[in-house]
Amino acid sequence: MEIINNKKIRNSNLNVNNKYNKNGNENYNAAEVKFIIEALEALSNESRLKIFRMLVKAGHSGLTVTEMSKSLNMPMSTLSFHLAKLSQANIVLFVKQSRFIIYSANFESVNKLISYLTESCCNGNPEECFNDICK
Repeated sequence: MEIINNKKIRNSNLNVNNKYNKNGNENYNAAEVKFIIEALEALSNESRLKIFRMLVKAGHSGLTVTEMSKSLNMPMSTLSFHLAKLSQANIVLFVKQSRFIIYSANFESVNKLISYLTESCCNGNPEECFNDICK
C-alpha cells in the first residue's frame, strides 16, 4: 500500500510523489509518462468520456456492455470499440462473469492520473488547495 497526498493507494506500480530534481524539473520515467499520455488520450474522446463517467458512477460493481449500450443509446459494436481503447489505456477493467463481461473504472489508475495532474498544485503544496479542487 502506498500513500499519495495523504490517501492510501493499493498495489501502486507508479510512484508519482514529488518527483522533482533540485532544479524543479520533473523526473518521470518513460512508463509513467506513457501511462499518463495514454489515459488522457483515451479520455479526450467525448463518447469515451461519457462511458468512463458512467463506469465511475457505477463503482466497483461495474456494468455490462448491454447496460451501457441501452443507457447511452450507443450500438454495442461502437461501445466495444471505445471500451477497448479505455482498457488499453488501463483506466477501465473488465472481468468475465459466466457469459457476461463486466466493465468497471480502474480507480487505482485514475487515482495515479489525478495525483500526477495535481501534485504540483499550489506551488508544490497540494494539501493547501486540494479541498478546493474537490468541492
